[in-house]
Amino acid sequence: MCQTGHDPRRYTAALNEYLEAVAALTTGAHSTAGAATQGKPHASKYSWLLKAEEFWLLDNRKSLKADGLDYTAMTSTLSDVLVMPSSDGSVAVRATVNEQRTLADSPEEPETNETTLLYTFSGQDTPVLRSKLSAQQ
Repeated sequence: MCQTGHDPRRYTAALNEYLEAVAALTTGAHSTAGAATQGKPHASKYSWLLKAEEFWLLDNRKSLKADGLDYTAMTSTLSDVLVMPSSDGSVAVRATVNEQRTLADSPEEPETNETTLLYTFSGQDTPVLRSKLSAQQ
């Protein structure tokens, strides 16, 4: 737990579930944000943002598939997580996201990507994921 009382595990668990739900929409494992979050213990913390991104994620999957890029698996892991509380009660989480995506036509050669992102949670008793940005932004 950091000195301000904000337990990083609370945010990391929500972000891991959020990334799993994004992967489920990207690969077609689920066709709605609601289905991707159903039964997930931390869904209330990230479902708002996932629902806001749902159309874009599904449209992107459709466009990629039309171009012959059909992802069958996608995994993301977080590293270098830094939880930064603000005076207004909100919390920013800076994390490196290591992503691995597998294409249907080349499962033996997964694509990998590493991005540093900044996630913002609202300041509430139950924090809600409100935004994500590239850390460079």
